[in-house]
Amino acid sequence: MFKKIVKCYDYKFIVALIVLSLIGLVMVYSASMVTAVSRYGVEGDYFYQKQKLALIAGFFFFCVSAFIPYKVYREKKVLKILLITVITLLALVLIFGHTAGNAQSWLILGPIRIQPLEFTKLTIIVYLSAVFANK
Repeated sequence: MFKKIVKCYDYKFIVALIVLSLIGLVMVYSASMVTAVSRYGVEGDYFYQKQKLALIAGFFFFCVSAFIPYKVYREKKVLKILLITVITLLALVLIFGHTAGNAQSWLILGPIRIQPLEFTKLTIIVYLSAVFANK
C-alpha cells in the first residue's frame, strides 16, 4: 500500500513547494536581520530560526497528511471529530485567549502560540469538500 500511495504523488509540485519554501526562508533572513537587532534587540537570525522551525513543523504535518488516504476525510466520524476539535479550540480562545494587536485570537500552549482560526479554515475546507463529494 505504501508503494501505491507514493507512486501517485506529483513530485514536480513537491519539489516546487520545497524550493519556494527555501527561497521564502532566505527572504525572511535577509529582510528581518537588521530589524531583529535594531528594533527588538535579539539575535540577527531570530526570525529566521522561528520561520525555520515553523517550516520544519509544516513539512512534518505535510508528510503525515500525505500518507492519509483522502477517503478517510469523507467519513462522518472523522468529520465530527474535526468539527468538535475546532469548536472546542474556538471556545478556548474565548475563555483563555491571549490578546495581541487588539484581537483576542491566540492560544498560548507553553512556548507555542497558535491561532485556532487557521485550523478552522482547513476544517471548513475539508468538511465542505466532503459534503459536496457525498452529494
